[in-house]
Amino acid sequence: ATLEIEAQMLRSFFNWCVKRGYVSSNNVPDVINPVKTKTVGDNYNTRGVFQEDEYRTIRKFIDDRCSNDAYMMRGRIVTSVHHTFKRERMRVFFFTVSAFGIRPSEAKALKFKHIKLINDRKHDMQYSVIDLTPEMTKANPDGTRKGRRVYSFDNELAYNRVHVRWKKVMQDTLGQANPEDYIFPKWIPLGKRKKINETEYADMGTAFRKVLIDCNMHIGKDGRPRSVYALRKFYITQRIKHGVPLPALALNTGNTIAVMWKHYVALTSDDMRDYLTRRNKESRRLEINELFGGEFID
Repeated sequence: ATLEIEAQMLRSFFNWCVKRGYVSSNNVPDVINPVKTKTVGDNYNTRGVFQEDEYRTIRKFIDDRCSNDAYMMRGRIVTSVHHTFKRERMRVFFFTVSAFGIRPSEAKALKFKHIKLINDRKHDMQYSVIDLTPEMTKANPDGTRKGRRVYSFDNELAYNRVHVRWKKVMQDTLGQANPEDYIFPKWIPLGKRKKINETEYADMGTAFRKVLIDCNMHIGKDGRPRSVYALRKFYITQRIKHGVPLPALALNTGNTIAVMWKHYVALTSDDMRDYLTRRNKESRRLEINELFGGEFID
């Protein structure tokens, strides 16, 4: 993009020279950007996505590592609070991104004060939500930012995993879990911190990439590399597959419908079979009998 700007500046400069008579039009060089322009779509389309069985495989791999907090060091089995902390942190990161569908850049900025549990007394329901501030969200093309409320698909379960369970794990291993603390912090032992409320966010993208390599899931069958964005794509694909309207999904993920459908969805007509053939019994009877000349069988 930078080279394209410079190429346009050079073209404008030579046009100015021609108009002023400093250079003849026959001697103007053809300024060409040596690097092929890469669009936003190119970037998104190079990112892989998980199928349901692959997602379950990764989840089991992460769960199994958390169940066994021992590891080998210099030929002997040892346990470590640090080791337990990192594995539990990966598990809550994995479930948070796939349950809410937030961007990796939004996940790294999450603090405990941002995730909340909403009680709907009218319908006797509870909902896990993340209130993203404008500073945490992706900038619009015009540079503006807008915060949004994000709902998880699993109601109160996400809140219990993140705010309740993980908060206790952080208190037991890291020594603190304050409202202003990052949900996915670096491991900094209590004695080495300058302040009691000091935590720094961890590079969970790199950590998740290592998990994918360990369970041989870093490259998809189509040859595309996978990253944390594969979890976001999995969330969007699953929600569409389960009938969530695109406008609602666009609001929850901070996308336009066009961008979401073009770059994040990996569905086939087989995946949407139930919705493509769904109609109430009477409408189906009329359509088959009167429009298509068939015989409706109840």
